[in-house]
Amino acid sequence: MNLSNVQKLSLSSNRIAVLEAYTFAGNSQMLRLELSNNSLECLKNNTFAGLDSLKELLVDLNWIRSIEANAFYGLPQ
Repeated sequence: MNLSNVQKLSLSSNRIAVLEAYTFAGNSQMLRLELSNNSLECLKNNTFAGLDSLKELLVDLNWIRSIEANAFYGLPQ
């Protein structure tokens, strides 16, 4: 998904169950990503790669049972 100028994106309450690796690649200007209240069970490696400027990541109210070792790879620290 290339939304290169988007700074805030809310995908909350959309019944999202899976996010593939590099889903948000190319969105280096995004500051806030809301994934709350979905059906996520696993955060896979490199899911958030490319979100170089991200300040806020909301994943509350999901069914997360596993987080792969490099799920947050590429996020600013």
